[in-house]
Amino acid sequence: MTSERFSHKRGALVAFAVSTDFVWVAVHVQALAALGLVEGDPRFYLAYQIGRCTVAATAIAVALRSGLFGRRELGLVGARHGAALCKVARIVGVVALIAAVFVSGVYLIAPGTAYEVARRSLVVPVIYSSEAFVRDLLCMVVVAPVYEELVYRALLLSALRDRLGEQAALLAGGAVFVGLHYAYGYGWHAGYMGVALVLGLIFLRTRSIVPALVLHTLNNLWVVLNWRARDVLGDAAILGWLCSPGPP
Repeated sequence: MTSERFSHKRGALVAFAVSTDFVWVAVHVQALAALGLVEGDPRFYLAYQIGRCTVAATAIAVALRSGLFGRRELGLVGARHGAALCKVARIVGVVALIAAVFVSGVYLIAPGTAYEVARRSLVVPVIYSSEAFVRDLLCMVVVAPVYEELVYRALLLSALRDRLGEQAALLAGGAVFVGLHYAYGYGWHAGYMGVALVLGLIFLRTRSIVPALVLHTLNNLWVVLNWRARDVLGDAAILGWLCSPGPP
């Protein structure tokens, strides 16, 4: 098999996996409704997750069995995971410390600014039931990071890097990831590009899928816990706790 033909086959597999995932995200409501499953029914969310897991698992299985991708290239070599996690944990710890010092400094030096930033971020009330919380813990925190990292980091980013180089691959992969979250109904948001660039860079540098998967999981966990806290405590109480007694 020539190098060009091999590259085309890799691209075709990745394009099929990504497009199939996008299509399922776009049509799952109508498709499951035809089977008598509607939003609010636990079986609806189970069927949706099974669909996406099937796409990811099938794509990875075909990639490995066909020889189009290797386990090392996809970040699936177990020997790399421990060292990669330790390296990323040290970096995250340093970044978290710097962020904590910065936020504390802003709060101490300019409490009025801190209060205003917090107030603007808590403008829209959040209604988030306990049922939705449990559902999202399972779907968004436990399951979604697995298939998203396998498809959009392991497969897509590896193929893009092979054809475009690292920097262009990160940008192109990030754009696809932003489009995916738009398809979810979350709108266009620069934060999704930032997350994709960070996770993509970690994957390429560590050559392990596990650190990106762990960080993706923690990010989604933070989002879900934030929604739940805002629903249970109320934005006013949170604002008062963060910034009491308010701006001078």
